Amino acid sequence: LQHELHVTSLVVTHQIQHALKVANRFVFLYDRRIAFDGNAKELAESKEPALVSFLEPFKGSLELACQSFSVEGLRE
Repeated sequence: LQHELHVTSLVVTHQIQHALKVANRFVFLYDRRIAFDGNAKELAESKEPALVSFLEPFKGSLELACQSFSVEGLRE
């Protein structure tokens, strides 16, 4: 979307699969603070305990998205 329309969008969601399709940067809020801020590869490799716990059900989707999008350079 950003590349096509040349605009920046902010999407707030708990739906990780959707976020992986539309975002190139991720921010994870936990306990009233920014616990993570980075790209999909960094998201998948994060050791932040609250983020790891939150992402556990989506681990396969996250790894696939990182592999496919890193080829296009959209997530790095």
